[in-house]
Amino acid sequence: MVRSFGGIIVGMVAGSVLTYLTLTRILTYELVPDAYTRITVKNTSGRNISKVSMDGVGLLDTQAIRDNEQLRYILKGSGENSLRLNVEFDDGSSIMSPDLYFEGGYRVTATVRNSEILFAYE
Repeated sequence: MVRSFGGIIVGMVAGSVLTYLTLTRILTYELVPDAYTRITVKNTSGRNISKVSMDGVGLLDTQAIRDNEQLRYILKGSGENSLRLNVEFDDGSSIMSPDLYFEGGYRVTATVRNSEILFAYE
């Protein structure tokens, strides 16, 4: 009796852990093909961004990003690519990033601070 009760408890714990891991994987799965590049622009500047321009993949102007928010872009590119971000703030000031090198499948976060843009590859 005690042995079967212990087996039931172990089974319930193991089932709960497997269910949690499976649901976490399914709910956080990103449907971006490997050939595409994901660039996330995260605003931690303390100011609102009025426009982000990406130069190097054509010229792509984007929508505003409020402070402590982020916006994700999916780009299709073949081979080696580079781009530069130009961020314009609501007060009219702007900052420009260094060149960002990427290839298809890269996942990059561009963190916009008050006076610089930092890139982190995932």
